[in-house]
Amino acid sequence: MNRRLKSMLPVLWLTLAWAQFSAASGGDPGASSLSELLDECEQVEHGQPSRALELAEQALERTDPLAGPAEHSRALGCRAWALASSGRIAEALYLRDEILNLSDSIENPEDQVRALRRAAALSQRAEKPAEAITTLSQAIELAREHSLTREQVNLYTLLGVAHSEAGNRNLAISHYEMALDMLSDQPESQQRLPILYNLALTLRADGQLERAAQIFRSLIEPLQQPGLEIRLASLYSALGGITQRQGRIDEAREWLRRSGQLHETLDNPAEHAAMLTDLARLELEDGNLAEASRLAERALSMARRADYHFTLRGALRINIDLLREKGEVERALELLEELARGNEEYMRDQQQSQLAEAEARLGFERQARELAEARERSLALERQRIRQQIGMTLAIALLFALLLAVWWQRVTNRKLEQVSRSDPLTGLPNRRAITWLFHHTHEIDLDDSILLVLDVDHFKQVNDRHGHDQGDRMLRRIAGALEQFAQEFDAHVGRWGGEEFIVIAPAGTSRQAEQLAARLAADIRELEIESPAGSPIRVTVSVGFAPLGSVRRESGQEPWEPAFLIADHLLFKAKQQGRDRCLGLWPANKSDLLDPHAIESQIQAGHARLMQPG
Repeated sequence: MNRRLKSMLPVLWLTLAWAQFSAASGGDPGASSLSELLDECEQVEHGQPSRALELAEQALERTDPLAGPAEHSRALGCRAWALASSGRIAEALYLRDEILNLSDSIENPEDQVRALRRAAALSQRAEKPAEAITTLSQAIELAREHSLTREQVNLYTLLGVAHSEAGNRNLAISHYEMALDMLSDQPESQQRLPILYNLALTLRADGQLERAAQIFRSLIEPLQQPGLEIRLASLYSALGGITQRQGRIDEAREWLRRSGQLHETLDNPAEHAAMLTDLARLELEDGNLAEASRLAERALSMARRADYHFTLRGALRINIDLLREKGEVERALELLEELARGNEEYMRDQQQSQLAEAEARLGFERQARELAEARERSLALERQRIRQQIGMTLAIALLFALLLAVWWQRVTNRKLEQVSRSDPLTGLPNRRAITWLFHHTHEIDLDDSILLVLDVDHFKQVNDRHGHDQGDRMLRRIAGALEQFAQEFDAHVGRWGGEEFIVIAPAGTSRQAEQLAARLAADIRELEIESPAGSPIRVTVSVGFAPLGSVRRESGQEPWEPAFLIADHLLFKAKQQGRDRCLGLWPANKSDLLDPHAIESQIQAGHARLMQPG
């Protein structure tokens, strides 16, 4: 787990939870059972997320967003934070948006500020500091307008967190000190605890270790009370990291072990795994190989349970280092491949997400440039594959100097090649595999084949309404329909990116092309897909298609690129016309060549025919 992530997670938990703990402990003794339920949920949402989810469900059943938006937003916030603590960030962000929508209908200014503060904290937890700062600015303005000093303290603290995450440490420190100044006349206030903790974390990141350690030690006694165990465990881990950096290994080991003892009673696999990874690294550096191995194996098991990329990456690395030390080369290579797959999948998901957003925002006018960038990325991936091959070869040479290194290299290369050409979600060939197929045109008859590009209609709404897991299931069902289509019509199919797919099918006439396009759209339209609640989800696609032959190709273009540009333009046009339709282009005469840059003029001049199969 990277150092920034390990620093920021305790910051966010402490900032929000201490404020909630303080509010709960100072509440009205005659609070209603609903208020008590919400207070308990907020107290356990960090250390016991499963319990918090149960409590949140009970609270949501007893609240109404119209009659009681403040209580409903509190229940949503507790559920969202418990989900985030369990690694389910996408679901947490969906609930954050519901809280923001509800905030305008909350009449009490203090409750409204608290709802905005909760939404900002969720944005921060999801590593979206810009969104958090926007929400915090709105909340601070409201708190100033109504003289809510206590809430201003919390908001300034959260702003400090945002700037600390962005690397603006001096600005973060100034926000923390501003919050402490507002509490100067309240030395015993519970609000001072998270501010001091955040200040210490920022000082530690700034290299001011002694001052940071002094503040951390002053917080040990205040944290030794029921409900704050997760915060105390985080503090022990922080002190362990500081004393390790100062060279006091035995003291660092003791702090980390204290943290581990607390984590054994909590349900927070992400931070627990990070702590075990740190302790294993310390034992390895101190030469205690057996103890380091035991801790590292526990950290890896815990990290897989958390299913969080950065946590798992740290646990895999310490286990790989230990296996190399012990000479267990085969197992080390298995974990090394798992690490490489995880990194590649994370990078691919990030790249595909960014590409899908760019295509939706910029439209057809960016397609030509994006195609050029795609070629460059393909070259970059090839260079990366070569570098990985070289690195793996060196590792094998060091580990298996007396064994069959060449044989291991070939096995590794085959696995990497299979991974690099398959889409991990649907199992279809990915963009790289389709591009490779186009380069080997002897497998495709350009003169008697068509290229179809299809995009799932309103896919973002499916993710927003039903969750990304449901969206992933929909993409897999569509992929299955495409595979059946490919088997029936001897076609090639693949996932081009996001919710966009590509099909190359044999069709020598416009009539055949229309029939294939209509059949493809109908197959997907007939899929029966249900939401998590059991209601049917209608799925349709927009399709653009063009012949691979009979197109004008410019110098430097691949044989398939002009047809892709035409099909992609028609896909965009189908979206504009209302979606759930197919548009294709065919030359009016065999002697005519389609021009991807003059589609409309060719149609008007009668050199091309626009097809709209039903």
